[in-house]
Amino acid sequence: MITEEDQVHLQNISNAILEIESYTQYEDFNQFTREEETKAVVSRNLMQIGGATKLLSDDLKNRLADMDVRVMELLTNADYNYYVERDHHTLWNIIKNDLPRIREMVNTVSEKLNREEDFPSELEDRPEKGLE
Repeated sequence: MITEEDQVHLQNISNAILEIESYTQYEDFNQFTREEETKAVVSRNLMQIGGATKLLSDDLKNRLADMDVRVMELLTNADYNYYVERDHHTLWNIIKNDLPRIREMVNTVSEKLNREEDFPSELEDRPEKGLE
């Protein structure tokens, strides 16, 4: 069963991606490799994305067929000292190519879940008029 907590975790994922994008939107690759603060913010937010993904319910993870949830969960290992300094190209590719796509998918799923919540289950419990 998908819970309200799932919505919170989806929102946290989206917010972390937006923060990364706000720090990197005006940078090119060379600027990024020189900006220690930006790399630290990116790393911290990638770890938050991974942590929030791990907290999603199994039901929701199963519904996210278009996303590689396992890979997203591994972002919890995006340690600044190791990950960021070892391979800037991989990190830059994640920032510029993967995160915008993930953010769109997360927002789409979140909106869909919100629409489903607009039709509360108590409607199913109401007796039909004229069928008694």
